[in-house]
Amino acid sequence: MIALAYMTISKMPKLSTKKFICWTAIQHVRTKKILTVDTSNGTIKLQSINCNDPLTSIIFGMWKKEKCGDIIGLQNKANKKWLGQNLFGSISCNSFKFSRREEWEVDDCEHLYGRKTTLLNLSANWGNGGCIELNEQSDNLLFASYPQPESMSKVNLFSFLVVQDHETNTIS
Repeated sequence: MIALAYMTISKMPKLSTKKFICWTAIQHVRTKKILTVDTSNGTIKLQSINCNDPLTSIIFGMWKKEKCGDIIGLQNKANKKWLGQNLFGSISCNSFKFSRREEWEVDDCEHLYGRKTTLLNLSANWGNGGCIELNEQSDNLLFASYPQPESMSKVNLFSFLVVQDHETNTIS
């Protein structure tokens, strides 16, 4: 029995490790607004860069899963929680760990700065994936939608901005 348990455990796939890449801010390309976290409840919104929120609410640590292509995780600097999808299908920043619901795919994470990219949440739509779209009727809240060919024209593009000095939160 012990030998069987050992063989089962030893054949289990190793968990992928995560590696810190950089501090970044995420800008919605069309509106030029910045992805912001309401640290009191973890909701996501787009705001002008000159908003009254503390700058740390717009700064995310970008983490990459080793040996997993262009899969990244985004951890908010202010509340130390991960950007992902909650149980109701909304995008929020409430998770304490980087797991399946917090996995995002970008076009090319090695050369991301200054380029436009979609943000695809891998767990959205029951694991089929979903891109972030802007819901303009509900105060700029973001939600994930299924990436159908006819809806790809509505998919919003984002740009990752360099945070030059994460201690003083200087963005360029």
